[in-house]
Amino acid sequence: MDKTITLDYIKQHTEKEDILAGDASTRKYYRIYLTSGETIIKMVIHPDQKKDFYKVINTTEFLTRNNIPVPAIMVTDEENLSIYQEDAGAQHYFDLHEQLISGEQLNWYLQFTDYISAIQNLTKEFDAQKEINLEVLDYKRLMWELEFFIENYYYKMHPGLLNKIEINNLREWLDKIVNQIALYPAVLCHRDYHSKNIMIKDNSAVLIDYQDMRLGPYNYDLASLLWDSYLDISPPIIKKCEERFMQVQGNLKISVDELRLQNRYTAIQRNLKAVGTFASQHNKGNDSYLPFIGQTLRKVLEHLEVVQESSQIKDLISKSPEI
Repeated sequence: MDKTITLDYIKQHTEKEDILAGDASTRKYYRIYLTSGETIIKMVIHPDQKKDFYKVINTTEFLTRNNIPVPAIMVTDEENLSIYQEDAGAQHYFDLHEQLISGEQLNWYLQFTDYISAIQNLTKEFDAQKEINLEVLDYKRLMWELEFFIENYYYKMHPGLLNKIEINNLREWLDKIVNQIALYPAVLCHRDYHSKNIMIKDNSAVLIDYQDMRLGPYNYDLASLLWDSYLDISPPIIKKCEERFMQVQGNLKISVDELRLQNRYTAIQRNLKAVGTFASQHNKGNDSYLPFIGQTLRKVLEHLEVVQESSQIKDLISKSPEI
């Protein structure tokens, strides 16, 4: 498709426009069918999030310029806070995974792991982009996300599941975990890197939903990818990807066993953050994420076994009715 396509051309040649299933944000997505037979995607930013309009544009242009596979921007409409991008297709990797044999799954996941390193290599350049409002996944933000989890999962979705003392014990333990994660080296992160944010088009990966990209723990994207809330990745693939990450990084001053342990701590935060988002959506009347709460909490219990945390914390998580 001609990347110099104009807004007037789109308006004059639109045959139909279908709304797409969105994510847990306020953004809306549409697939536009042109009379030429081609399709493009329109992202509409909520008026209350106007700054995101410019952040999406700047981040997309930055990633495109640095050969990270993201949908190129065709044209923008500032008045209507709309961004028109290349159509990355309708096949998420999530939809493909179970159709593949283990070797094919491994090949994809090694590629996805390499993209993490490629993005991290852009950290200094991205940090220098003054036009991008770069937030950081630091202690304050990571802990806020876990407070969001407690509020939406325990207080709103399951009031009374844990008593006040149990909530305080859980909060103190989570605070300890976040203090540890916040000390990990900070690098550029996709921020929401999982199987539903990787499209497969023409047998190539295309990354989407990257507009919340920011600095964060060096293993945040890796933990997000390998302990995806939507898929169960086999232990051999997880092991190979951790080894690949170590190999490509080259400059990590830890052993692969230390990496694996640190990955589990980061995955605890990431998974509980996801449960908080799923619970929040449920509390707003959107139950599409309910099936993923139980399997995400089961991953947390698995992490707790690996890091050998106290049985008290495992007992608290195990009270969840979705497990």
